[in-house]
Amino acid sequence: HLLPNSHQAFLPISGGQKASQANAQSALETQAIQRVEATQADDAAIEMDHWAMAGETKQEADARQVLRKFAHLWWCKNLEAESKRWLRKNGNRKEDRDAVADCVRRARGSDYWEWRRGSRLFFWRWPEEWMQDARDGIEFWHLSDPPKGNMKSKPCADRDDELMLRTKVFSCLFRWYFEQGFHDLLITCFGVKKGLTDIRAVWNASSNGLNATLWAPKFAMATFLDTEGMVVKWLSTTVLDYLKAGSPPQDYSQEPSIFKKSFQYDSDVGQMFHNFLMHAKERHSHGVRFVHTRNDGSVEEVSFWRWCVLNFGCRCSSYAACQGEERILEVCHGDPSDKTNPFEYCSVWENWPTAMNYDPSMSRVMLLRSDGELATRDVPYVDDIRGAARGEDEKPATQAQKTLAKGMNRLGNQEAARKRRIPSLAPGAWTGKMLHCTGPYPVRSTTLKKWKRGKDSLQWILDRADESSWIDTAELRRIAGVWVDLTDIYKEARCFLKGMFNALEAFREGRDLDGWRLLEAMEESHDLEFYDSLRRDALEGYPARTKITPELLMHVRALQKLFNSEEPRVVEVRPREANMLRYIVADASAEGFGYGTQFPEMQFVEREGMWTPEFGDSSSNLREATNIAHNLKRDIESGMHDGCELWCGTDNAVWSAVWNKGMSTARALFYLMVDIKQAAYDHSCFVICFHISGNRMIATGIDGLSRGDTDAGTSLGFDIRLFLPLNITAFDVPDNGLDSWCRSWMGDDYDRPLDTMEWFAPGRRVHTQVWAPPPAGALIALKELAKLRLKRPYEHTHVVLIPRILYQEEWRSRFEKEMDIWFLVSCNDVWPHSAFEPLVVGLCFPLHREYPWLLRLEREKVVAIGRSLSQMSKESHIRVGDYLRKLWRDPRSLPEV
Repeated sequence: HLLPNSHQAFLPISGGQKASQANAQSALETQAIQRVEATQADDAAIEMDHWAMAGETKQEADARQVLRKFAHLWWCKNLEAESKRWLRKNGNRKEDRDAVADCVRRARGSDYWEWRRGSRLFFWRWPEEWMQDARDGIEFWHLSDPPKGNMKSKPCADRDDELMLRTKVFSCLFRWYFEQGFHDLLITCFGVKKGLTDIRAVWNASSNGLNATLWAPKFAMATFLDTEGMVVKWLSTTVLDYLKAGSPPQDYSQEPSIFKKSFQYDSDVGQMFHNFLMHAKERHSHGVRFVHTRNDGSVEEVSFWRWCVLNFGCRCSSYAACQGEERILEVCHGDPSDKTNPFEYCSVWENWPTAMNYDPSMSRVMLLRSDGELATRDVPYVDDIRGAARGEDEKPATQAQKTLAKGMNRLGNQEAARKRRIPSLAPGAWTGKMLHCTGPYPVRSTTLKKWKRGKDSLQWILDRADESSWIDTAELRRIAGVWVDLTDIYKEARCFLKGMFNALEAFREGRDLDGWRLLEAMEESHDLEFYDSLRRDALEGYPARTKITPELLMHVRALQKLFNSEEPRVVEVRPREANMLRYIVADASAEGFGYGTQFPEMQFVEREGMWTPEFGDSSSNLREATNIAHNLKRDIESGMHDGCELWCGTDNAVWSAVWNKGMSTARALFYLMVDIKQAAYDHSCFVICFHISGNRMIATGIDGLSRGDTDAGTSLGFDIRLFLPLNITAFDVPDNGLDSWCRSWMGDDYDRPLDTMEWFAPGRRVHTQVWAPPPAGALIALKELAKLRLKRPYEHTHVVLIPRILYQEEWRSRFEKEMDIWFLVSCNDVWPHSAFEPLVVGLCFPLHREYPWLLRLEREKVVAIGRSLSQMSKESHIRVGDYLRKLWRDPRSLPEV
């Protein structure tokens, strides 16, 4: 039952069945005006209709083709003349001349639509800070000397696949991605299916031992949440006017054409990795055996080449290519203050939960254009770029997509016209996920193919559990990758993946995954699924079999219960209106319970009661969790919160762990949580349970309410939002001493914290960046920090200060992934007792070319430093500052605490 020769064992279907399943579509997929899947064959034809004028005749189309040829000739001559002028102006050095000559010959080998002889970055058009990287590529990071050897590629099992793979290899040679030169290590090649009719050539730098000698920095990839932030509901006015007016209800019975909508588009980077040069120092370890195919049965000759561009399979390629692409997008987006720029913006609107003007039907952070409309933005996922623009029609989005394509090609970056998807309210899937704005409210879903695949995989696990106590590790990792992808859409189910990852990691010491370790395991499994990796890749570093645990089965059955429909779930991205919002707090004592709900009209409804004597003697964790779980379930099922966003604060660690981490040891609460999540889906509720400190709960008055006291907090008429500061930054907490404390150990490097607008500003403003987002904006800020670190890894030192609220629920994983050293500051002279929760402080230092390339690689040392500083802050913030002053002067020395 382990099916060791298949990497999709849980879907053992024939080719005909695959074709029929590929053609099956969900209701949402049928709305897409262009192809649903982003995957396109490399030789797919250009959809010329998208470039034709309305009612264009054949003669006009033919004339346009002639004009395109002349335009391409002019472009080539202009490029050559421009490059010569640049050479004369910049010293006419040999390395520049050789690079320019290569750029020009590739340009002359192209046509209007395709880079037929490959591309090379026009480095002289790049900003000076990145010009050398664009010309030469970046050097890799070596753990040891690379091996030497001449391995042979194994032929494909199918003759047609082998011919297709050889065609791919030949196209690399034809596009000048190979060069003659010294090599002492060959890289083998194998094919991976790409759709139903194409194949992807993967260069296996693992089997020859090269990847084992390399290291590459981890970097953040875009998620579906990033695309959701680019779209909002239909509005009859601009976003700014709507928000300034207090988010009034919209009358959607009117003609749809009067509303401004979010149009999305998809662009694609052609030959993604091959756009970027491999540094000359690395090429000797990337030799290629090229077989000259003969069709007459004679002996086939072999010649040897080596890669001169990045290849798909080398450990460092993903980082180098994605870094280059992020830099290209920054240049393409241009000056945000230029009002003629489609990507222009001039202000930001903060929309934080618990703020008095919070509107749950809108994004948390909105960049706004000078006309008050939502700014046009895009997010890349490797080579797939999804953008969105607001307007009454698709013209703003079309202009943005054209500007992006022009900018990419101007820099020598291939924009694949054949893969472009034009602006639409119903675009096809992006990384397997659907986001449509065909109705007034944005909705999200997945493809029918992925939905069925996810459901079948759950049943496959249960079937294996009926027959054995062990399961194939490679299959379980790929299944986990499928569900990482699905729970990017259906976020309420993400907590049920922990059973899979805890089972997979049980062979290691410290099996319970959390924080950055869980995020890393999820990203690795997702990559196995996204890149359709082989079984040997899924088993790398893991045993062949995994023990089936009770936790794994509980989580699988929970997923089955939530995902039991034949069609993929279609869920709205946000509540529909600004008043569809609730704040809930709950607590319990040995005597009774208190539960309060605040409605938008400032109506606060309290519910209190007494436990039976038998239940009152149970553990405090069980009492508090039972209180919030039963009351929340009853209210949701009664329809009281239909379509609303519910922010539920609790000081109970057990319930928080059950809700957010899927903790299964408290089984009664676990099953109750599954029922609540099912009820929330049935009633279109958006439930966020988050942990607050016990002292904060006392301040709200709910702790006293559970004991019969009504002389504090909400019982005295105070707004519950005053006690839940999700919108308050660390520097805005009253009576804090952070400014002088930070200055005491950062010295002249200290500057005021970045404001929200500066999170998104290209290049940022100073060498040392102080980030102090509110808890509700922490994840957004950390993603922008990660993007900055990817583009400028050697330039900036980052200091992050965030109150520890929404820590486990939203931003812990990304925070720990980005920081080198982090610690907690307890309440003292620097951090006031009125803040209740401790302050989380993180330090992130620049990347280095000498080991340790990142300080966090000294894992034991930085963890010990963080723990010592957290403990020290309970006694003296002065001693913490003294140590940080030493660390700041020479971070790479990692002085002992």
